Amino acid sequence: MTVKIFTIQRDEDDILEDWLRYHIYLFGKENVYVIDHKSKKSRATIEKYGVNLIKYDGPFELNGKANILSKTINDHKAGSTLVLPVDVDEFVIQIQYNEQNMFCKVICDRDTIRKRLAQYAKEATKDGFKFQSLTTRVNGQDDVLTTCDQCGTENKDKFSRWKSFYAAKKFSRTDQGNHGVPGETYHKTDMGLIHFHNRGFDHFKQKYLRWKDTYGKCWGMNGSHWKKVYDQIEGKTDEEMRKVWMGRINTNKGDHKEVFIPFHEKIRELRSNESKDN
Repeated sequence: MTVKIFTIQRDEDDILEDWLRYHIYLFGKENVYVIDHKSKKSRATIEKYGVNLIKYDGPFELNGKANILSKTINDHKAGSTLVLPVDVDEFVIQIQYNEQNMFCKVICDRDTIRKRLAQYAKEATKDGFKFQSLTTRVNGQDDVLTTCDQCGTENKDKFSRWKSFYAAKKFSRTDQGNHGVPGETYHKTDMGLIHFHNRGFDHFKQKYLRWKDTYGKCWGMNGSHWKKVYDQIEGKTDEEMRKVWMGRINTNKGDHKEVFIPFHEKIRELRSNESKDN
């Protein structure tokens, strides 16, 4: 079974190498496709890891992201069983649930994940599948990939808004946020994404100030959750913006620390292995 994973990114340098290492580990570098959108220096990083780089300098707004992602998947899905469109701040996992149907552990083992995906591929009687997204909360640490200890289940009660993936033979297109195409039907799965929507202060500032030139230009999808924060920090000093960021930090004691330990360990392991190789 071959799984191909596709993402689009722009200057996400604080997370890009970890995303590449992790998904190369899961699926092999030949099956990782990164669309780079007008980055200043990220293209050299992508080339260093030997994955498939697609250079894109067209529009992001007005479904530009959805169009280039759909085109890239259709151009390269041959030879694959499943295609996974994800954002560069999302990491593919399997979720283990307890008897109360609450998530209790994330699974990052390559063989386990690939075996589970192969089982879903055999059940491809619907148009696609759904990931459950675990969105990590701001904890005030710069290295959130190895310190995250709280999360929320994104769109928990809105199945249509869960992120989607597809049997390659059934894929036609994706939407701007990879939530799924209206009118198509989807399998519920125990596959998941750890979503690092909020990271350190520098990322917070860059991401929200850039809203005006990305989702802010979209018709019908203007990213209201982005606009709310953008309005709070537009024209503000770094000190004032930092106060807004600090206000978003969850000060409660982490209650999901045990859940994320396997992911923390895998990220550290992959970083360490690369250091040894170099």
